[in-house]
Amino acid sequence: MATARNVPRHRTLRRGVARWGLVFGVVVLLAACTGDDAPGSASDPSASPPASGTDAPTATVAPPTVPPTTEPTAQPLRTGAEVLAANEFALLRGHRVGLIANQTSVVDGRPLAPLLARAPG
Repeated sequence: MATARNVPRHRTLRRGVARWGLVFGVVVLLAACTGDDAPGSASDPSASPPASGTDAPTATVAPPTVPPTTEPTAQPLRTGAEVLAANEFALLRGHRVGLIANQTSVVDGRPLAPLLARAPG
């Protein structure tokens, strides 16, 4: 049977971190579920009684209308490397940059590392 002295320190730390993460998650969940945003609650302005001595009706605000639109124009998804290469790496000029990449780091079929190495500035 393992006692606290026989268990490596990294395992006890891992259990402690996992336990506190679980506790934090439960607290956040409970806080979100017990909010006072329900209709008729104290924080609901529509639930407050009218001002003293006035029986004036309250104004209602219509939701904004959205104008009909044509089909959205689909733009191709571009990676950050593609955007930088299209702008000739202008955002990186004058900065020292390190690149961690693998074989899939390509822009238009060309490897990213040589493109970045040949970039001006």
